[in-house]
Amino acid sequence: MKTQVIIKKLDAWFVTGFSDGEASFIVSITENKKLNIGWKVQLMFSIKLHLKDKLLLEQIRNFWNGVGNIEVKDNSCVFVVYSLDQLRDVIIPHFEKYPLLTQKLADFTPRVCVCVNTHTHTHTHTHTQGIAHKVF
Repeated sequence: MKTQVIIKKLDAWFVTGFSDGEASFIVSITENKKLNIGWKVQLMFSIKLHLKDKLLLEQIRNFWNGVGNIEVKDNSCVFVVYSLDQLRDVIIPHFEKYPLLTQKLADFTPRVCVCVNTHTHTHTHTHTQGIAHKVF
């Protein structure tokens, strides 16, 4: 007998609650002499689960209208959003409208500032070092 899975659009508060427990907001700042300011700032939103839960990650990706990617490696899969435009236009507005409730809110807030500053290219070498100090 074959099991049929019914996929419904996820509730926005479910996505926030699930993200509160399972997601990560990451800012990576690495030195790169090839860039004008000498630093590369990379932002990322991710949710990593066991491979058996890939369908849930697909539902989360569908909730955000196909934003991001799902990467599979070994027994795990990761929903990941690297695009500054997608972070600024989709992910951040979601969490501003449906706020996180745990300590993750404190992790999310400074990363929003980094996303906005990175997107508008208002950062300088000193500013990037200041961001690294403030965020971490």
